[in-house]
Amino acid sequence: MPTYEIYKKDGTPVRVEGPEGASTEELVDLYLSKKKQKRTIDDVIAEDRARREAQRRETPLTIGEQFGEGIKGIGSGAANIIESGALGLATILPEERELVAREYIQDAGDVVQEYLAPDERVGGVYLRISLESFGGGL
Repeated sequence: MPTYEIYKKDGTPVRVEGPEGASTEELVDLYLSKKKQKRTIDDVIAEDRARREAQRRETPLTIGEQFGEGIKGIGSGAANIIESGALGLATILPEERELVAREYIQDAGDVVQEYLAPDERVGGVYLRISLESFGGGL
């Protein structure tokens, strides 16, 4: 097959292999079809991750995962109580240091709460909240 040179809209030359006597329109179609077929490894990985995540969301929680969510709820409640206590303790510091301490405590609390966030597949949000309250009371 002969190699042809066609130009993009910006004037960049592109080499395309095509049949003998192919029109410019056919060469452009060949170029675009080959360009669409090229997938990078990043594209494949992203598609695989998206497919697995969709499959995971459709799969109901197992008994073990539900138990783990309950434990996370208790831990989240305890973390809330600890954060509140630490924020209260920070009030004894001078004002400038208190503000800095509060910021660190709240940042640490955010990290812990993000880690202990419920799985989006958990349907019993009210059960989760009650477990958080129970965990804080321990």
